[in-house]
Amino acid sequence: MQKSSQQANLFLLLISLFLLILSGCNIPQAPVAEPTTPPEELSMAETEAAEPTPTATPEPDLRKVILISGPETDPILLNALREGFHAIPENQLKLVEAETVSETLLDSETDYVILPQTPADLGDYSQKFPEIQFITISQTAQAFSNVWTIRYDPGFEPFLSGYAMAVTTYDWRSAGLIPNDIEHREETFLNGAQYFCGRCLSSVAPYITFPLIVSLPSSASPEAWESGIDQIQSNYIYSYYISPEAASEALFEKFKGMDATLIGANDQPEGLDGK
Repeated sequence: MQKSSQQANLFLLLISLFLLILSGCNIPQAPVAEPTTPPEELSMAETEAAEPTPTATPEPDLRKVILISGPETDPILLNALREGFHAIPENQLKLVEAETVSETLLDSETDYVILPQTPADLGDYSQKFPEIQFITISQTAQAFSNVWTIRYDPGFEPFLSGYAMAVTTYDWRSAGLIPNDIEHREETFLNGAQYFCGRCLSSVAPYITFPLIVSLPSSASPEAWESGIDQIQSNYIYSYYISPEAASEALFEKFKGMDATLIGANDQPEGLDGK
């Protein structure tokens, strides 16, 4: 949308310059004398202030965007997309959500289709509807002229969380609540912290290397995660990374009574302001 606006502004600028050149080529060689009003008549003339003529403010074109929010879409990613669209003024965007993309869904008014997951038949849709811009979120770029690919890797989250733990936590004293049945998740979290501080060894007793990890299956109950927290809290943990798999209202209730800072991809729970 920004690119289209810039093209329109450039087009108007070129037209304005063209008209300016034409007006310069048509300047008369001899100026025509205008009649003047005698001073005595000018002093008697009454002038009235001209009132500006009201003009209607042109309304921007309403862009129609279809967001495909299927059941397999990452809820955190989906919420981030929704929040981004809600920040756009309503008079500029018409947002439609659908669980699946279909030919009956795509009409002549559709400008963009957002696909948090790349369908196998995306190429067929892009060829049948060349006037529509498809935007997919994937690790692999799509080789179609009307398809934009936003490179996204879920592995970025634990890496950045580990890095944030090291940057913000006093004496490196942090921990992550991470599922052990998702490949490379724990390793990525530790790499993020070590990228900043190397061997994050505390300078105050107890002398251990941080961050620590509470490692449980994705299906673990809130009580199991709480028990894991209790087992490491004697090491004076000041910050916790809460993975989406570990997050729950019951777990956040436990943190309300703890003096700890939380980092996670979920929306901020009520009652944890400032944490």
